[in-house]
Formats: sequence, C-alpha cells, structure tokens
Amino acid sequence: MASNKTPNLNLDIWGEMDYFKRAELNGNFDKLDDFVGDFSATQTTVSTLTNTVDSREINAKYPPAPLVGLIGSGDETDKLEAIMSFAKSNGYNKVYLPKGTFSVKYVNYRDGIYLDGAGINKTFIKALVSAETFFMRSIDSPTQQIVVSNFTIDGGSVNAGQHGLGLIAYPLQVSPFHGGVWYSVFKNLKIKGFRGAQIIITKGAEELAPSSLPNQFNIFENIQAYRVAEATSYCLYMENQIGQHTFRNCGFDCPTNGIKTVGTNIYVDGGNTLLFDMVTSQNSEKVLDIKNNKNTTLKNCWFENVKYCITTYKTTNLIIDSANFANACSDGASGGYGVKSTDTTDSIIVSSCSFNGTVDTSIWGNGQSFEIKSWNNKGTVVNKGLIRQINAVDAVSLGNVKFVYLTNQSGTINTLNHTSSSGELICVKFHGAGTTTLTSSGNIKLPNGITSIVFRQGDTAIFTPTELESGVMLVGTNKFSQNQVKTGTLTYSGDGTATSKTIAHGLGVVPSYYHVELASAGAGTAGKKYVTVDATNITIYFNTPPASGTNNVSLNWKAEV
Repeated sequence: MASNKTPNLNLDIWGEMDYFKRAELNGNFDKLDDFVGDFSATQTTVSTLTNTVDSREINAKYPPAPLVGLIGSGDETDKLEAIMSFAKSNGYNKVYLPKGTFSVKYVNYRDGIYLDGAGINKTFIKALVSAETFFMRSIDSPTQQIVVSNFTIDGGSVNAGQHGLGLIAYPLQVSPFHGGVWYSVFKNLKIKGFRGAQIIITKGAEELAPSSLPNQFNIFENIQAYRVAEATSYCLYMENQIGQHTFRNCGFDCPTNGIKTVGTNIYVDGGNTLLFDMVTSQNSEKVLDIKNNKNTTLKNCWFENVKYCITTYKTTNLIIDSANFANACSDGASGGYGVKSTDTTDSIIVSSCSFNGTVDTSIWGNGQSFEIKSWNNKGTVVNKGLIRQINAVDAVSLGNVKFVYLTNQSGTINTLNHTSSSGELICVKFHGAGTTTLTSSGNIKLPNGITSIVFRQGDTAIFTPTELESGVMLVGTNKFSQNQVKTGTLTYSGDGTATSKTIAHGLGVVPSYYHVELASAGAGTAGKKYVTVDATNITIYFNTPPASGTNNVSLNWKAEV
C-alpha cells in the first residue's frame, strides 16, 4: 500500500517497505488520463483566445484608451480618424462600426485595415459640410487587400461636386512610386446623396514613374449607388489606369423612379478588362458612357427607363451579352438608342440581348465602324449603320471586317489590306453608280490567269486570305449585273456630210456584245461600214454619208455585258 502522494496530481508513491495494490496503480492511470483530457481542452481554449487576439479588432464605439469612442452625436471626424490611425500604427486588422449614425467630414481608410459595419440599414456614415473633394478615400500608397463592407454612406447633397467612396491613386515619393487600391473588396454598401460621383476610381496626383498609379484587381459586390438628379453626378466614375475590376450584383441608379433624369449613371474613360455582371441601371438619360477602353464585358444586366443607354468612343472588344433593355432606347423624338458607336475604331459585340418597350434604335453604328456585330438579339431590334462602308481606292483597308459595302468610284483596286486569318471568308458588296475593277497587280489573286475583273452595283465578291499565295484569293462572285442589256432606237436628221454617228449605251463598261441595225431607207442607202464601242458609246461608220433630210435616219441598237 502506498505511503506517499505527489503534490499536484495526488498520485500514489510507494516506499521501500510498501507493497503494490492493483487498485492504487489503476487509480494513478485514471488521474493521468483525466489530466491529459483537461489539458487538451485548455489548449483549445488558449488557441481560441489567441485567434481572437490575433484578429485585433477595434470597436469604434468602445476603442482602447486613450481613444474616444463614437457616440452618434456631433462632428466625430477627429475621433474616427484617431481610431483608424491607431489601428494602423498598432497592428490591428479591422475597425468595426456598430449600429448608429455617425457624422464626419471625411473618412480615411488604410492599407491592411478592414472597415466593417453592422449592415446597410444599421450603420450610417453621414457627410458634414466641408471642402473635401473625396469624402472617403485611402491615404496609403498603395492600399492592398482590404475589405470595406456593411454600412451606408450618405452625402446628403450638402457639398457641391463632392465624391463619395474614392479609390484614389497617390504615388510614393520614392521608387517604385506605386499607388492605388489593389486586391480589395467593397461589398454590401449603400452610397447615395453625393453631388459628384458616388464611387470614383481615379488618380489624385501626377505620376512619378510610368504606369505607377493603377487601381486594379478590385471587386465590388452588392453595391447600391444612387446619384443625385444633376448632370454632374454619377453612380460610378472611372478614369486613367483601371484594370481588372469586377462589379457584381450592383445597382447604379438615379432615384427618380420612372423618370429619365438628366445625366449619366456610369462613366468610364480608359482602363482594361472590366466586368459588369448582374448590374442594374435605371432612370437616367444615359447608363454608360465608355471611352478609350479595352476588353470590357457587360453580362446579365438590366437597363430600364433610359434615353441613350450605352455610348462608345474608341472602345475595343466591348461585349454586351444577355442584357435586357426595358424602355431603355428612346428619347421620345426618334433619337434614342440601346448601343451607339461614335468612332470608327470601335469594336462591339451585342449578343442574346432583349430590347423591349419603345425602341428608336437598338444598335446604332456609324457606317464606318471597325467591327460591330449583332447576334441572336430579341424583341424590337432596330439596327442601323452596322455594315462598314468604304470607298473603292487603290489600296483598301478592311481590318478584321468580314462584310463590307464598297462604294464604286469607277476606279481600280490592286490591294486589299486586312487582318483576317487564313481560311476566313471576306464578303465585299459593290454598290453605287459606276464600276470597280479588281486587278492582280497587288495582293489580290484572281483565278485562271485573269488579270482584272469588273464589278458593278449589286455584285458581290468573296475572298479568303491564303498563306500559299501570300495574298487574298478571290474564291467566288455573284454578278447580278452580268447579263445587263441596253437597247434603243436612234432617229436623227442626215446632213449629207457626216460618215459616223455616236450612240450612248449607258452601261458604264465596255459591252461584251453590241449591234447596230439600219432601220430606215436613209440609213440603208448610206450602208454600214463598221461599228466600234467603248465604255460609254457605240459608234457606227457609214459607207457614204446619209443624205440630208428630216429624221430620215433610224438606227436600232443593242449592247449587253
């Protein structure tokens, strides 16, 4: 039997003269097992506490001393700024804005600091009268990997020209000079009442190095942005270096239900690779004015109560897919539109969209656009100006266009410049008075040794680029005018001296067949010597001059191509 116990777990200790009892030994094992179980639970508790400490969150209502918490009364700008600065300086990860309404002149968010509210209907940040251009902005260069979420920002229309949420790129003063907001998420926000832009993405200073001020790789989700009913107010305003931005399940509206209010909801000037997915935009003159942009996609969007929905200028690879235009294409004076190109370099695809309600024009090109395609669209589809029209000149530039109207200039084309790939088909339709002659003296490959071929209004020609012959090969024609026939009777008065007579045939080209028949005694007596022809006239030469008389010479003629 054990004569001693350990001080902590009270385990049995046997002396030299003690004897073992099985119950005592099993009791020691039970105590050790209980201790190990308690220790594991303690470790879990410690781990949980450690994770809590590591999250390093400040509740803006109850911040650590010596900070003063927000109370929802008066101007609380300095208190919130002190909390944000303290969080950045002391390694905190998040500032929490609890339920309440807090009035400030500005909000400066920081690199690495999440800013989170209790919800858009619980936490409100209201703008006070100030001279601040940007109500909310980052002051770090760059600002990366933050989340701003779950509150309402209300401009209250108190400051002329003021912008709401700003992603503003400021440069560092030393290499690598980078600024801007990167890899960040903005979600579950309501932004309203700013007389400038509700959301603005731009740069705030001149660059110190090329391409040093991009805003890029940012995501906006579940955003409600309501602009003021003024021409200078926007829901979203983006310019300069903007890359890889996603807007998902957002509403960009003017809160004038059913009224097409003056102004533009979304303005984009510059940038590359933007995605608008499940975005709704309503109640405005314009939804989107997009310029100098590449590779932007709008899909599954809803546009309603708009006069001039989408306007483009120097926009490359704009894709509008599966969008609904509901009363979004009319200004009441036949000048409204769904999508309009205003520059010859635009390239746009509009596919699987629905145009409903009053539609003046659904898709409006300018007749010279680089490439505008309309595929599988439904509803009231009224397109115009989509086919590229080019004047026939010596060297024609087609770009990547696969169907083009070529205006006849009664001239010659030797070269078709293009960017199409080998095997793709290019269709050229000739229209307008006159003719166009294609020759093989440039990069045009004509079949069977032909050196030239003439096309007239209504004719078409099909080409394909070929690597085998280093040019564009004519693979098919449809010459609607090839059997065109002109006939007539010319009656005139002989003068006893003229030995020839000219007849205008009006074909515009040299006829492949022509004939003149002597149709009166006066003509028969003179006799036909021979006949010549050119692209304008048939000329008959007589053996002797027709005798003098009044309308005594009649000639029946025929010309065809």
